[in-house]
Amino acid sequence: MVFQITHYALVSSYASFRLVDIPRIFSLIPLTVHELRLEVERSSEEACNILTSHWIEECAEVVREHKDSIEANVNQSSEVGGSLLAKTC
Repeated sequence: MVFQITHYALVSSYASFRLVDIPRIFSLIPLTVHELRLEVERSSEEACNILTSHWIEECAEVVREHKDSIEANVNQSSEVGGSLLAKTC
């Protein structure tokens, strides 16, 4: 249950996340091709920064918090050996 709540909070906070801010582009119309390109680059760079500085850390935290329940639900092969998440967390 706690995992579902945490998962919902994580998904909710990024539900409207986009790599390119289309509403902002529409608000800037008319744009030249060069201005559009610059805006897409700016928006993409900003989104990339958000993903690398927040989203990845938040996902890793969810995995760390729920490592045991995640592993219990993963089909572990004898070939893998040991904890699937031990090497990454």
